[in-house]
Amino acid sequence: MNAVPSPVKPVRRKLPEDRRQEIIDAAGSIALSEGLSSVTARRVASFVGIGSGLVTHYFSGIDELVSAAFSQVVAAEREAIATRVAEFPTATERLRETISAYTTPTRDPLGLLWLDAWRQAADRPAVRTAVVEQMELDLADMRDTIEAGVSSGEFDLQDPSAVVAMRILALLDGQVAASAVRGALVDSSLDYPAVEGLLTATTERELGLAPGALR
Repeated sequence: MNAVPSPVKPVRRKLPEDRRQEIIDAAGSIALSEGLSSVTARRVASFVGIGSGLVTHYFSGIDELVSAAFSQVVAAEREAIATRVAEFPTATERLRETISAYTTPTRDPLGLLWLDAWRQAADRPAVRTAVVEQMELDLADMRDTIEAGVSSGEFDLQDPSAVVAMRILALLDGQVAASAVRGALVDSSLDYPAVEGLLTATTERELGLAPGALR
């Protein structure tokens, strides 16, 4: 007696929005581990297990995908840090934790991604747009924290909050850019903790805080 064959389940195709998100996720993983230049249609397709034509179907050009991947990775980190610092009751504590989150050695891969994006922004307009948008969001978050500290009486500014926020972010970006390569320079005499001390001391002066308040 012949066995009755089991019914073959139809292969369910992914929804367009799910497939597009899968491609962005893959591009983000590649960007973090290998750099933005490694994000190509072929590399992403191989990572996901699809044809490269499907990548170009969802993105008109590779720069569009690179920008989307960079923005997603950076936005996800910003949200995670915001969730972490929201647990602290004062603006001073939230700022201290924010600086700590952005300068910890475990964040160096993301610091390298930012360095890569800043470098490529000069020649890739879509990447430049994404970089500017993400920096403006960081600036808005920093300004909000500073203004909360002013309202609570913790901070005493000599200049407008937007100006102070930009100065602090410039210092923070410089620290991130310098220390992102510390893993490759571990045997050198470069003293990154000393630079972090300069960052916090300058930020304290900008905000009218007592020395050591952010350390």
